[in-house]
Amino acid sequence: MLRMVGDRRERARAELFLAMHVSDVPTGQELTRRALATFREVGDRWGIAAALGRRARDAFTRRDVEALERDAEESARLFTELGDRWGLLRATEWLASLAEMANDAERANRLFAEGLRMAEDLGLWPEVATRTAWLGWIALLSGDYERAIEVCEPAMKLAAGQGYKEGETMAEMCIAFAARRAGRLDLAERHLHHLLEWVSRDPDVEPAVHLADTLIEFGYLTQLRGDPAGAMELQVEAMAAARRIGDPRTLAGAVEGAASAAGPTETAARLLGLAAAARETNGTPAGPSEQEDIERVTTRVREALGEEAFAAAYAQGATYKLDDAPDLL
Repeated sequence: MLRMVGDRRERARAELFLAMHVSDVPTGQELTRRALATFREVGDRWGIAAALGRRARDAFTRRDVEALERDAEESARLFTELGDRWGLLRATEWLASLAEMANDAERANRLFAEGLRMAEDLGLWPEVATRTAWLGWIALLSGDYERAIEVCEPAMKLAAGQGYKEGETMAEMCIAFAARRAGRLDLAERHLHHLLEWVSRDPDVEPAVHLADTLIEFGYLTQLRGDPAGAMELQVEAMAAARRIGDPRTLAGAVEGAASAAGPTETAARLLGLAAAARETNGTPAGPSEQEDIERVTTRVREALGEEAFAAAYAQGATYKLDDAPDLL
């Protein structure tokens, strides 16, 4: 169908439009790559900026900090020069996401709040829902769980009312994750079930972007419900999904979840060492809320093994790569 569009620039814009809405990640990346190459050849600055924004989204999914910073900053610069507030809104989201990855809550909150004001001024209600959910997410990562739930409940309703599934999912994830950490297990379980009921868990199917994170949370919840074996199954499934997506941050989180499910054992200590080394290598440090889970299992395992045995197993784990994690179980 795209071959029927004769003008190269218009065909590239059509490819980019498809890339922004397709759910298959590799297809979206290929469409973006082709469109960006054409935009550069024909000198379409708006197209370049938009394609870089789409590419920044992929970099965020992969937790590629260098690519995210490069593409988001260039996209924001071009949209600023063009006076395009819609484009600047999109680029700002990924600059704010970069701050979130670095645990810079102050900058992330400022940028997401600026984006929220722009979205409101433009009447882009799905974007309003997304920016509101992001503010809830920052509250979650900062350890303010009740605030995260309070912010994301109206964001989820707004996104649902707009038929905006991506924004609804993001807000619901925040509610579920915050509820589990706040000890509101029934609320967390209800939302986690809902998040999983409409996505495929077939290992031969490209996973939804939120699948791995949701499985990690369900693993922790299942462990709290007294089923460590079921929790481990969920964490292993989360590892596989994160690996297929190419997300080292979430994969490290699944390894930490597996360490928790493994109980106070040397296996748990090795998994913790592996995850810590991977986070340092990939520049994806754990946020305060993630650190709570890590510290809880670390304390339990260290007390059970003793400092010397724990340190030895932890150091051994640091010599492995993320892809080795299933072999350590």
